[in-house]
Formats: sequence, structure tokens, C-alpha cells
Amino acid sequence: MTKSAAKRSPRTTVVESGSNKSSGKAYRSAISGKYVTKGTAQRHPNTTVTESG
Repeated sequence: MTKSAAKRSPRTTVVESGSNKSSGKAYRSAISGKYVTKGTAQRHPNTTVTESG
């Protein structure tokens, strides 16, 4: 995704920087940016980002 597209849709875009050195999966809300549980991620697949470490 381009930076301009991310600016047009800030509620549903997550911009990451740095490296993710954790193992396993983490689920994060694309709206709030907060980490959520797997159950929440499954109920809201369109607004959740799955991160693999």
C-alpha cells in the first residue's frame, strides 16, 4: 500500500516500522492499533491485522 493510500484511509490502515522479532501470531485492530485476542480477530476479520513473528 502506498503512503498516499494509507493517508486516505487512516481508520483501516496500519503502518509498521522496525522489525517484529516475536514468534507466533499476534492480532491487532486496524482501527485502534491495539492488540486483540484471536477470538476478536476471527469475529472481525475485515478490521484485524494478523502479524506473524
